[in-house]
Amino acid sequence: MKTEFILKIRSFSATNVYGYLDFETEFNRDINFLVGGNGSGKTTELKLINALAAPNLKDLLTIPFETADLIVEDRYNHIRLSARTHNNAKFLSCSAYSDELELPNFGMDEFALQKSEKLEEEIDLILRRHAEHPVVKFITNLPKPIFLGLDRRRDGDDSKGEDYYRHREMIYFSHSKKSYPSSRRSFKGSLGVSLMETELLVQNTYRRLRELEEKHSSNLRDSILLSSFQYSEVGNESLIPDINKWKLLERQREIRQALYKVVARDSKVSSEVDNFFSRLTTLAEQLQGNDDKFSIEWLLNKAQIDRMAKIVDIIDDHKSKVDQLFNPIKSFLKVVNEFYKDSHKRLEIDAVGQLAVIRPGGTECTIEGLSSGERQILVILAQVFFSGRKSSAIFLIDEPELSLHLRWQEKISEVLFTINPSVQFILATHSPEIVGNNKNKSVRCR
Repeated sequence: MKTEFILKIRSFSATNVYGYLDFETEFNRDINFLVGGNGSGKTTELKLINALAAPNLKDLLTIPFETADLIVEDRYNHIRLSARTHNNAKFLSCSAYSDELELPNFGMDEFALQKSEKLEEEIDLILRRHAEHPVVKFITNLPKPIFLGLDRRRDGDDSKGEDYYRHREMIYFSHSKKSYPSSRRSFKGSLGVSLMETELLVQNTYRRLRELEEKHSSNLRDSILLSSFQYSEVGNESLIPDINKWKLLERQREIRQALYKVVARDSKVSSEVDNFFSRLTTLAEQLQGNDDKFSIEWLLNKAQIDRMAKIVDIIDDHKSKVDQLFNPIKSFLKVVNEFYKDSHKRLEIDAVGQLAVIRPGGTECTIEGLSSGERQILVILAQVFFSGRKSSAIFLIDEPELSLHLRWQEKISEVLFTINPSVQFILATHSPEIVGNNKNKSVRCR
């Protein structure tokens, strides 16, 4: 089995960023609140950390700086990822290789390039040209941080606009039994597009879980079929009806559903199942009034009753595995709805993974009907639940307090840290409520 690569950010330093900013920051392995006044460079520091660790060439080449160094560590080693500017070029390197990668420096033309439609093409061309360089390959193979900027877009998806996600949504509906909405859904602004990303993230997660559930159902079918060929030993104790076997009468509905996974659901199967349980119920009633507790009919049907009891055990094992499989979805809904209960709303996920909001009056709407703060909560929690399940995940979140009520600001940090305690968080914030009682986890920008 492949060992998971555990990576943590230990420190970041940079000089002469934008001609006046210097950074020197040591990070905790778990929780970090990057604090500082307006203009201290918190957002820029997050961007440069991500630029080196991803790597994100757009930010690396357009943000002007003299030097930038990021120290990350795995279980055994410290790794240095570095960039420097020299003679109108930028050089990217890592401690694992002696080679440096020379790249063009766009920093002086940053404003013009950021607005240029050709910027993405230029960056993509540079990345493809140097994709096989050992430094690029090494950094690319490291676990990539999950960077949620002010627009709450996942880093690396900047080129994917509304049309891209609408196309993905149409593909999704074409593979499901649910029809594509006839009215065009309105996702306005970058937060609107991040909602589309979030919905697709949840849908993709749900679909993968359904596929795994189908594999478990296939195993259930095999187990039920194999149980039909198990040989039954007969001893003296077998002649006396086991009262525990009658408990399977209480599980008739579950047994019926399990059998429908093995054979086609039709009236003949349903009739045979009903007939078996009807006769078994009658036999149980007869034996309850029989003092010697012996019955030829019990003996003749004992093997079938034993098989049914075995099926109940198989069903219980299957149900336990499926419940465990969907625990992330259930936990996600539970945590989100802890926030939404303040406005008497409830988030639900339907049978194909589509998100829906239940309003106070019981009416249903899409997630576009959420308030700005509710959208922020949904996007952040979905990313942490479904993009950050591995213990190697690193989250860089800029201003998590955006649009959140003070009470939600007080809750959000503790909630994030309990979802997966092994994840490393670096949160850039102005809010004392976000920091809460974790002042010892604050790291000052610059």
